[in-house]
Amino acid sequence: MPAWIAALALTASAADELWLAVAVNGQLTGTTALVRYDHARELWVSEDELKAWRLTVPSKADKSIPGTTLYPLSAYPGLKYRVDESAQTLTVDAPAKLFESVELAGRTSTYTSAPPAPPGGFFNYDLVGAHDRNGTGANALLEAGAFGPFGTAVTRFLERKTAAPLPAESATTAQSVRLDTTWTLDRPASLASFRVGDSITGASRWWGGAVRFGGVQWGSNFATQPGLVTMPLPSVHGESALPSTLELYVNNALRVRQDLPEGPFTVRDVPIVSGDGQIRVVVRDLLGREQVITQSYYASPRLLRAGLHDYSIEAGAVRENFGLTSFDYGRPLLIGTERYGFTDRFTGEIHAELLEDQQTVGIAGGWRVRELGAMSAAVATSRSETGTGGLVSLGFERTAARFSVGVNAEYATEPFARIGLVEGERVPRLKTQLFANVSLGKLGSLSLLTARQQFRPGEGVEGDTQLTSVRHSIEIRNFGYVNLTALRTSGLNSDTYFGVSVSRSLGNRTSGSVSLASDNGGISAYAQMQKGLPAGTGLGYRVRALSGVTDGAEGEVAYQNDVGTYSLGARQVGKVTQTTASLSGGVAVMGAGLFASRALDRSFAIARVGDQPDVRVYRDNQLVGRTNAEGYVILPGLRAYEDNQIRIEQADLPLDVAIESLKMKAVPAFRSGMLLDFPIERSRGALLTVLLENGEPLPSLAIVTLEGQSESFPTGMRGEVYISHLADQNRLRATWPGGSCEFDAAYTPSSDPLPRLGPFECRATAH
Repeated sequence: MPAWIAALALTASAADELWLAVAVNGQLTGTTALVRYDHARELWVSEDELKAWRLTVPSKADKSIPGTTLYPLSAYPGLKYRVDESAQTLTVDAPAKLFESVELAGRTSTYTSAPPAPPGGFFNYDLVGAHDRNGTGANALLEAGAFGPFGTAVTRFLERKTAAPLPAESATTAQSVRLDTTWTLDRPASLASFRVGDSITGASRWWGGAVRFGGVQWGSNFATQPGLVTMPLPSVHGESALPSTLELYVNNALRVRQDLPEGPFTVRDVPIVSGDGQIRVVVRDLLGREQVITQSYYASPRLLRAGLHDYSIEAGAVRENFGLTSFDYGRPLLIGTERYGFTDRFTGEIHAELLEDQQTVGIAGGWRVRELGAMSAAVATSRSETGTGGLVSLGFERTAARFSVGVNAEYATEPFARIGLVEGERVPRLKTQLFANVSLGKLGSLSLLTARQQFRPGEGVEGDTQLTSVRHSIEIRNFGYVNLTALRTSGLNSDTYFGVSVSRSLGNRTSGSVSLASDNGGISAYAQMQKGLPAGTGLGYRVRALSGVTDGAEGEVAYQNDVGTYSLGARQVGKVTQTTASLSGGVAVMGAGLFASRALDRSFAIARVGDQPDVRVYRDNQLVGRTNAEGYVILPGLRAYEDNQIRIEQADLPLDVAIESLKMKAVPAFRSGMLLDFPIERSRGALLTVLLENGEPLPSLAIVTLEGQSESFPTGMRGEVYISHLADQNRLRATWPGGSCEFDAAYTPSSDPLPRLGPFECRATAH
């Protein structure tokens, strides 16, 4: 008995106690509660009872009884109760606001941690050869990588071999260039990556530039948790007086359905898409009554959720002449970028660049303006050999289903410098941009873009430049898509372009398109038909014809199998004819051996299906390969840090094979491989014919057991019995009412899923 109940018994002269069944808002709780009346006939209950009823605990309390704390129901505003002593019940009617708040997750995390990658490596090749009247040339893009628990290291090379112009047909020029070499160590739990080698610097989201460099980098990497939503997500609040069912709709699409207890509730992290929209929550209680909560929202991917960091720190040297030279590193640099979501409405940023001859620092921010859109502003200053400069930027953006608009203006003084500019390049004095998109319903959509750059005299640019384009896109049912485009550029090279194109899907990865265009050079047209490559083995092609300013034709056919992609093509433009051939693929090295594959430009897995050959294996229901003679298959193109659904075809397995599961989830690390083992077991079964010593078949329904095993097998007609898990040599015993016998049987594995063995003579034994 609880101490407080015993204490109540000692104070019976001062108060009354009752055991009562409890109903809250008309719903029986299924429990009984011990309640106490004081001199004023006020009802007091324990904290445990209040929590069981999901009522918030009030501040007023009575601790006069040792070992317990009691609370009066009169402390709850608006709460009514009634005690029926004859029925021994307590009925409580409470407003919804008095109950504890319930928090529901509108969007659940899909993050799955990747196991450490086993040691391994890969090699990719992409070879292209071309022949024309100048001779034959070839290019090769080569990539090698190694991975393991230590991360992933990748290096790329470009090999060129070009033919000299006629008549020196035999002269060739060869060049080998290292593109980049990078070691990457991801830390998904910290949403960060550490890189050593060649990489790209972080940049301001609102005003800065980026550059290739060699050195070290530590920064945020949201891709290590693909399910993470970095932009602020809205929440919806409400309350329900009775247990109810909640349905949440985003733009009239059902996203959440969940049971809801009585009381206040909050649905956090509502799963929305960027831009504007509407959230509708329908709460339906046990009596069928509905309440509807409607809320508008605006979400911008440029903003960060409250408390979320996005940072990057780089130290090294600027990479010069990328793709032309292998080890051309110039000015030392130190760059830092930090973005932080101060609230769900405001994201702030600071970005700094420190180089030997240039120092630049700036602050920027973006904030949501109610449900109208997102504003942004930036201020930066720099010091360089040309002096001290400054930059100011201001913008507004709204993305919506019916109407989207964005405007941005950036002003810079003449000496302002930032990374990413080539030598001698100056930032425009004023740069403005405006875009708008209008949905016309069944008439498609209309978009407008205008961008203008204004330079100061003497900056090496002759006059201002401006680009204005108008585009109208419309889908015509049962026909295809029609795009109309008008483009005007002004400045050093002014031009006016008009174009119309029609495209249509022809099914089975096949599409066709025609286009007509006019510019200062004249009128041109083309027609094209193409068929894309399948996910697995198959053919694709592309043919195109040109007419107008330049007449010509080109075509290409491609074939893809489990170990590579191959293509042959030819083109003729005017009087120039060129033929091309290409070959691409990859090779993976892991503990299971060496595997040829298509290009391994993403993560991959090596799957083993026992020792079963020619078993079809699917990735996300797309056929990607068949197992080899040893039961292995390589699966390229896996998404890092995500669940990749891998499935094998049961129909390709022998009938005597038992498998635990036909599906597995592959979650590889970045540019790494992993091993998947589908555990299968051969039943080693056979249909045995067993005869007694007198030549009669073993009686029907006799029970046969293998020596050393507990499993039993019933006998069918004609003395036939199916036995599984046979060893090479077996001792078997048969029993039936009134008799028993034993016999020996040998088993030899074969490709026959149901071999027939025997007849075997079963010698009688004593019971």
